[in-house]
Amino acid sequence: MTRPADQGSAEGAAHPELVTIGTPMLRQPTTRITDFDGARALCERLVYLLAEINGAGLAANQIGAWQRAMVFQVRKTELHPDRPETPLYVMINPDIIEMSEETVDGWEGCFSVPGYMGLVPRATRLKCRWDSVDGEEHIQEFEGWAARVIQHECDHLDGKVYIDRMKSMLNFSTQPNYKEFHMPKPSTVLDASADHSTTPGTASGANADHSAIPGTSSSASANPSAIPSAPTEQEKH
Repeated sequence: MTRPADQGSAEGAAHPELVTIGTPMLRQPTTRITDFDGARALCERLVYLLAEINGAGLAANQIGAWQRAMVFQVRKTELHPDRPETPLYVMINPDIIEMSEETVDGWEGCFSVPGYMGLVPRATRLKCRWDSVDGEEHIQEFEGWAARVIQHECDHLDGKVYIDRMKSMLNFSTQPNYKEFHMPKPSTVLDASADHSTTPGTASGANADHSAIPGTSSSASANPSAIPSAPTEQEKH
C-alpha cells in the first residue's frame, strides 16, 4: 500500500516528540547500550513512533535518547511509491562493517529536518552488525533502499544528518518542490522491481527479520515476531 506523505512535515512542522536540526544534542554521537533489558522500552517507543509518522527509519537520538539504537522498515509512500519494502528491523549498537565502493545518488528526507529533501550519495551495498534486544548478535548484508536507510540512521547515531553528505546544496529542495520538479517517474525509480534487503542465501522479504523483539505480536502477518506497530498516517527517515 502506498501511504501519503506527512503533511505536517511537508509544511516544515516537526512531530512534537522529535528532535530537530539546530538542537546541539542532535550532533552528539550516541553511547553504546549495555543494559539490553533497559533498552526494551526505548525500542518499543521507536517502533511505535516509526509507524505513527510512517517513516522508513528512526534513530534513538531523534527522540532525545542518546543511546545507540535504531529501527527501520522500508515501505512504499507517496514520495517513494515504487521502492521495495522490508520487514521491521530493531537494531541495538548497529555498526556498518563493510560498504561497497559503488555509490548512487538518491533523494532523502528526514523528520529532524522537516519540510526538505536532499540528493545524497550512498553506498549501494553494505554489511551491518547489530544486537537484538536480547543481546543476540546479527550480521547481514543489505542493498538498495535498505542500505540507504541504514546509512542514514547510523549517521544520526554518529551525530550527523543527511545534509552533511550532500555534494551540493543546489540539490536541496522543499518537499513540495521535490514533488513538482525532482520526483522521478515510477518507471525510473531506482530498484523499483527488486527487493535487495536480504543476504544471498537467507530468507527473503518478511521472513528475514531476526531483529524484532521475540514473544510479541505484530499487525503484519508475515512478520509475527515484530513489536506491535501503531496505525500509520505519514512519511520519511
